[in-house]
Amino acid sequence: MNSVNIAGRISDDAVKATSANGLTFVRFKITVDKNSKDSNGGYDVFEIVAFRELADLNYEVGRYVAITGKLSANNYEKEDKQYFNCSIIASAISMMGK
Repeated sequence: MNSVNIAGRISDDAVKATSANGLTFVRFKITVDKNSKDSNGGYDVFEIVAFRELADLNYEVGRYVAITGKLSANNYEKEDKQYFNCSIIASAISMMGK
């Protein structure tokens, strides 16, 4: 099962775009506090991608959001270098406040 539930703060400006086949999407990052004794505080950063009507929401930096979706991992090659990218593809987003 590939299911992700995550909550955190939007950490950078959302970038809205349209795919080659005309599908609107938005890409942004959220920070999530680490809650373990070993982490000495800190946070993790996750890339979020949202499509269709979710791309039209108001994504303000600093806003607290809850996201449900799936993990998507991609490998690709560019200029003879291998790259790996991991994103969360959102299926639901709840704006929680500031």
